[in-house]
Amino acid sequence: RTLILREGNEAAVLVAAFIESRVDQVSVPPFADLAFDANIPVPLPGEEPADVLWNTSELLRVDAQLLLWHDAPGAVAAAETKLLRALEIARGQSALSWELRAAMDLAQLWRGQGRAIEAHDLLASTYGKFSEGFGTSDLVRARSLIAEFESIRPPA
Repeated sequence: RTLILREGNEAAVLVAAFIESRVDQVSVPPFADLAFDANIPVPLPGEEPADVLWNTSELLRVDAQLLLWHDAPGAVAAAETKLLRALEIARGQSALSWELRAAMDLAQLWRGQGRAIEAHDLLASTYGKFSEGFGTSDLVRARSLIAEFESIRPPA
């Protein structure tokens, strides 16, 4: 089911990311009891797990996107907090791919706040940690974002 959602619109992709970031996807409410072709609403973010698990960084990153999607009061600040925590956890676990995903999302958030220089520096620093895999979708996307930031960055 998540593969089909991944090919859908922005809301469907966000639902897929929510499902994929949970430990036991089959039991994730309200998805476990839905018919295969049901229209799934974008869920609300969950609470941070009490224990840091192998996927906590990704779970927090997705929850930050859910906050931004729902655009409730305080969503931007709450999303930034979740993304900073996701970065911290990913770095602590040496989970470079999840660090990159959190950095990309945080960089885009910061760009929207007029913090393009900080966004560029965070993303370029994280991207620079990679030594392989430059053809993967995440690294291709990161390189594209870095190029965008460089095109709007004032000369030093």
